[in-house]
Amino acid sequence: MQERLVAEAQKGRLTDPLLAQFKAFAAAVAHERLKAAGLGDDFWNWLAANKDLRDPLLVALYPKYDPEVFRCLETLRAKFADQAAAYPHLAVAFALVYGRAAGKSVRGPEVYFVEKGRSVPSMEESFVWYLKNERSMKMPLRTTPWPLLVFVADNDLPLDERAWALGRYGAAQQGTWTKIYYDVPYDYSQVNQPRESDRVWTLQTIQAVGGVCMHQAYYASRVLKCLGVPAMYDRGEGER
Repeated sequence: MQERLVAEAQKGRLTDPLLAQFKAFAAAVAHERLKAAGLGDDFWNWLAANKDLRDPLLVALYPKYDPEVFRCLETLRAKFADQAAAYPHLAVAFALVYGRAAGKSVRGPEVYFVEKGRSVPSMEESFVWYLKNERSMKMPLRTTPWPLLVFVADNDLPLDERAWALGRYGAAQQGTWTKIYYDVPYDYSQVNQPRESDRVWTLQTIQAVGGVCMHQAYYASRVLKCLGVPAMYDRGEGER
């Protein structure tokens, strides 16, 4: 199989036969390398029958196939097979986000200040939440590519805060999204102050009491994730 793939690639053209051969080769490599992952025939047959799921996953991870990602996808298959097949890019995004977390929280250490008193929903809870609220999403969950949806699937907000965000911003139109950042009043009294706090930084609290740029960025990015809009929190050092 590899020899045929190489021969086709040496023609120097990206053709449908070349793509088909690569996908078949990638599937064979994944199957071989994941023998110890405990994935049964039901999983592999289901994956083979759903090419919109199989192809992005195999291409995204080739040539190193993380077994945790595939185990997460198997969890979605076992519990929500029809929904995962109907929303392939969303399912792949969730498998990638939670699989690469390897059992740890998908909430990154850079947002340490919101950790207190706020648990992160499970992959299954979050996946179902997005499906139930599909009509409120600003981007289509069925067709938005997984490289964008990973920045939706990594939403660390508790479900009650997501409901609050939808209630407050569900009607927001695209041209107003950048204003969400400024819905958090800037609190100059917090500048250069110790960042340890007994406060539980929910979205509601951040909006009510204000904060500095890290609170504004967290707030805006999480609200947008709740609307199905890919968003991320970033930070860096620099002059104010």
